[in-house]
Amino acid sequence: MDVSDIGISEAYAALARLPERVAEGMATAVPDIGPRGKVCLCGSGEGRVACLAAKNCMDSVSPCFATVVEGPVIPGWIDEGSLFVAVDFDGSSRQVRAAARAAKAAGCAVVVIAPAKGADEGEHRDPFRMPCPEAGVPGSSFGFVFGAVMKVLGRAGCMDSEAVIDAAMTPLRYFRDNLFGDSRDVIPRAARALAGCVPFVYSADPLDAAGHYWALCLSGISGTMAFCGNHPEFNHNEISGWGSGDAAAKRLVHVALCDAGASGLVCALTCESVNDLVKMGVRTVVCRFSGANVTERILKAALLGGLVSARLDSAELRNANEPVDEEYGRQLSMDLRRRFRGSAGSDAVARVRTLGAAWRTIRELLLQPLRYEAETHVS
Repeated sequence: MDVSDIGISEAYAALARLPERVAEGMATAVPDIGPRGKVCLCGSGEGRVACLAAKNCMDSVSPCFATVVEGPVIPGWIDEGSLFVAVDFDGSSRQVRAAARAAKAAGCAVVVIAPAKGADEGEHRDPFRMPCPEAGVPGSSFGFVFGAVMKVLGRAGCMDSEAVIDAAMTPLRYFRDNLFGDSRDVIPRAARALAGCVPFVYSADPLDAAGHYWALCLSGISGTMAFCGNHPEFNHNEISGWGSGDAAAKRLVHVALCDAGASGLVCALTCESVNDLVKMGVRTVVCRFSGANVTERILKAALLGGLVSARLDSAELRNANEPVDEEYGRQLSMDLRRRFRGSAGSDAVARVRTLGAAWRTIRELLLQPLRYEAETHVS
């Protein structure tokens, strides 16, 4: 599939190329690092999310130890037998570079993934630089950096990264093709559920990297705030705050990224959380991802998150937040009162403040008793 031919925006196309970007990162030249049993991955923003995704993939198949930091402080266990991977995909993360220099001083093998231009000079010169493309659309560098980090981990003997990636690529491309084919309503449906709202993306290990990626992409949209959290912790502690009534009033949306391969306990905690929120009247978006391995499920979740954010940033949904014209609002209120008698009509009129709210109000009234606002499933 050539995503340049599907008639979508430049941002949409950049994010849809996730499988190709991963392959580009895996094709990058890497030095002979030698076996390493301990790995520290360092990055900020998009780079940190890519490092976290690579760590989750490695944890699922390897006994090697890995951790993710943001710098400039490095773990005290770093020594000559460790590997330090610094991701500075936009060339401006000074705390990441400082951590890389500290790791080099500790005798650690260091690899820096950064743009080809702007290399450090003199005593601060990078020990080894893997060039990456310049940052563009928010979220679009994730695939390349993820692939490059996986390649480094493979050369360090932490896992057979090529086999892991190869096993995920074909189903990932099929998943993408299906999003623009038979399941082409999934992306706009999820984006509409988030329009004009504050998304809170919840997930559990190993999809926590995908949750961070969703929040990163959504927060890159002008006027949108997004946050991420952990489902087990949500079930244990945070759900009481959502039940206070403020969540619905402040248009908070609970986005649940569910791993089909998760343990029975994690699945039970997630289901309990979502069911409780639905009973409280909180809008939820449930996304369930299946796949043969952890890498496939993480990349599917990341791909959908990037495409939903691009759709949400489209002109169609941005206009949904524009105020309703006064005359249009008056006519709409009258029509709603005539068509829907009683409290349903009155409540609907009170919610008509924007074009998006008007559209959602009419739709949920027409779909009664299906209760559109209760839950939107995306699988």
